[in-house]
Amino acid sequence: MATMETFDTLAAARRLREAGVDPGQAEAHAETIAMAVGSSEIVTKTYLRAELAELRATMERGQKQILFAIVAVGGLVVAAMKYL
Repeated sequence: MATMETFDTLAAARRLREAGVDPGQAEAHAETIAMAVGSSEIVTKTYLRAELAELRATMERGQKQILFAIVAVGGLVVAAMKYL
C-alpha cells in the first residue's frame, strides 16, 4: 500500500485550542485523528487508482480468454456439422 504522510498531532491540537476547543478535548481529537490516519484501513487515491487499473487489466484478459473459447467452440461446432 502507498505510504501515508505523518499527522502532526501537536499542531492539530494547537489549532483546535486556538479555535476555542477545550485543551483536553483538542488533544483527544488530535490523537483520534492520528490513529485513524495511521490505520491500515485508510488508502490513498493513488493506491485505489493502481488497484482499479490492475482489476481492469485482469478483466480485459478474462474477456479475451472467453472470446477465444467462444470462437474455438464455434469452430468445433462448424467442423462437427461437416461430418453430419
